[in-house]
Amino acid sequence: MKKLFLTGVAALSLFNTAGARADASFPTRLVWQCGKATVTWSMNEVPNHEYPRSWFSYQITGIEKPNNRFGLDDDGLYMNGKLCWPVEPVTCLRPDGTAERCESRQVPLPRPRPEDAPAPVPVPKTALYYEPGGIIRDQIERWQRIAQSDNDVEIRGECMSACTLIMAYVPNERICFGEYASLQFHAAGHPGQPDMGITRWMFSQYPPDIRNWLKDLGAPEKLIVEKYLILNSAALWNMGYRKCEPDPQPPPMTILRSSKPI
Repeated sequence: MKKLFLTGVAALSLFNTAGARADASFPTRLVWQCGKATVTWSMNEVPNHEYPRSWFSYQITGIEKPNNRFGLDDDGLYMNGKLCWPVEPVTCLRPDGTAERCESRQVPLPRPRPEDAPAPVPVPKTALYYEPGGIIRDQIERWQRIAQSDNDVEIRGECMSACTLIMAYVPNERICFGEYASLQFHAAGHPGQPDMGITRWMFSQYPPDIRNWLKDLGAPEKLIVEKYLILNSAALWNMGYRKCEPDPQPPPMTILRSSKPI
């Protein structure tokens, strides 16, 4: 709902304030947020007048009730006795309550990279395309080495069984998942002979979001050796894990043909 006028207390209060401050240093535009209504106040100079004079206009946008009452005081605009939130101009305050220029708080934009700057050093990475798991101790040592190397890890395919322990050793911010990636969990042990002690230990090593996902599916108690619980890339992205950049396209192949018999 949009209005171009205010009535009653609002118009009187705004008009008197404008008249009292017309000659003072006063912003030419003020915006307040009053609940679900936005009030915009603008001051304009009267052109070609014998004496310097100003007039003002104001708008209410958003949800506004017919019985709302507005009033402007030294500390801001009120609606129905409640102080509105100033939107424009923004006032920045020091810890002691005094005002300061807001420009001093702006973060400078990054400078463009000079043309003669050396090429950026690429971040080393380890790409995993198919990891069927293996001996738990060997997998732990492998992930510990990668964690210490500071390499980023791109999981682009199936990461199964003990491979999933990578989530316990490499920080999440250094791992991304490709479109065809998945983490696949099952019970430790041999078919028909699960080792629930090791299974529970592995479960306890995963990040909380993955533990919660497994727990919702009955893990660790309902995990078996022969069947995997598959956490695919889309679900991992929804949890907040990074999506890997697409794989680079392979160079085109050139096939040489010869008319001579081989």
